[in-house]
Amino acid sequence: MENASKALLIAGGMLIALMVISALVYLFVNLSEYQNSNERNLEEKQLVEFNKEYSTYDRSGVRGSDLLSLMNKAIDYNKRKADFDTNDIKYEPITINLTFVHEGEDHRSKLTSDDTIRLFKSQKYVINTNVQNSAIQTILNNMSNLENTYGSEAIQKLASNINSIIPSIDNRYDTEDQKKDKMKKAIDKFNSIIIKSSQEITYVDNYTSINSKYNQMISNHKENISRYYEYAQFKRGSFDCVYREYSQETGRIIRLDFEFTGSFK
Repeated sequence: MENASKALLIAGGMLIALMVISALVYLFVNLSEYQNSNERNLEEKQLVEFNKEYSTYDRSGVRGSDLLSLMNKAIDYNKRKADFDTNDIKYEPITINLTFVHEGEDHRSKLTSDDTIRLFKSQKYVINTNVQNSAIQTILNNMSNLENTYGSEAIQKLASNINSIIPSIDNRYDTEDQKKDKMKKAIDKFNSIIIKSSQEITYVDNYTSINSKYNQMISNHKENISRYYEYAQFKRGSFDCVYREYSQETGRIIRLDFEFTGSFK
């Protein structure tokens, strides 16, 4: 009888143990599923948030200044991608293709003041991790240097007044007095923007002095002002997104293509 009682106690203990183990396994499985579900929800949320940052540019009539923000965002993301790779998180880089050809026509000259292309010398620019020292990055750096050299507000004003600072002087028909008047006004306009600066131009009020100082101004500043004018026009330009691509593995946007329409906003 005593042995039977012990057997029952052992059997009962084993049953309880099995029930506890089953409960623990059940809780573990459900906890794992819960964690996996949370991870999936987090990944989906991150995917939506990531694509939202870029899909807002997937439209017609994107302003050039907004496109610059997108390119800077892509450049920064592609730089940080190296950090992702070291952690075995393989995200593809974002490629931004920018072309100035729209419906078969090259519109770059519309960005210039005199049809001479000084800044955007290529019809197409590409941003991705495979392009070392990206040409568009070089342009952005050069424009930043001009803003540091002249002052951001000053270079913008110089560019917006380019036709006053670099007037059309006709050596065939303009008289000496007409030339002198145009050059003097150009120098004075330049000086009114470059206030209290070492770049301010002083002259004696005669043709020889004004002509010499004007030519000096043109030699030192024309190319810089013209390049920044092109950059300012680019920021006003209207661009259409003509192609977009998503990663088949991650669902993330990995490519956006833009064309300059030749119009401005």
